Amino acid sequence: KPAVLTLAVGSFTVAGGKVRAVTLHLSAKARVLLARDHTLRARATLLAHDLQGASHTTHTIVALRAPKAPHHKG
Repeated sequence: KPAVLTLAVGSFTVAGGKVRAVTLHLSAKARVLLARDHTLRARATLLAHDLQGASHTTHTIVALRAPKAPHHKG
């Protein structure tokens, strides 16, 4: 059944107008789900604070994909 699960939480700083990749560590439950399903669609919520102290919130859908297992040569 559908449920709300926090997959990862983190804070970071990015200057206005810049684009950066952010790496977050998945929670244990998120890792279990990703290992089972190999792909997860999730809603990401970003909360930003500008220099004047105002808050801005953005929601977007992200896809998480489990890394492919390395092929063993032998």
